[in-house]
Amino acid sequence: MSPRARRASTRPPAPVPSAGGSITEYRLVWYLLSFCVPFAGILVALFLYDRDEKEVRRIGRNCLLIGFVFWVLLPLLVGFLLVVIALFSMAGWVSDVMDAAD
Repeated sequence: MSPRARRASTRPPAPVPSAGGSITEYRLVWYLLSFCVPFAGILVALFLYDRDEKEVRRIGRNCLLIGFVFWVLLPLLVGFLLVVIALFSMAGWVSDVMDAAD
């Protein structure tokens, strides 16, 4: 066996980068996209959630949750708070209009 063949056989194999490496590097970008444009975050999440890597699937799930919260739940919460504020202001107006019974 030649020295060159012996060196080649003792060398460990080079690590193969996973396909999800570039996706996980830009994790903050995906989260910001989900926060700023919730519909785009939901679409990105559906593509990422279909991957095989566990970390990429986790990023997709988090993007989906962020997009859902900011596109569905936050407007519902704001609408509910506006209704509550309107009810309190109407109650104050009604109590000002009614005569005080002395």
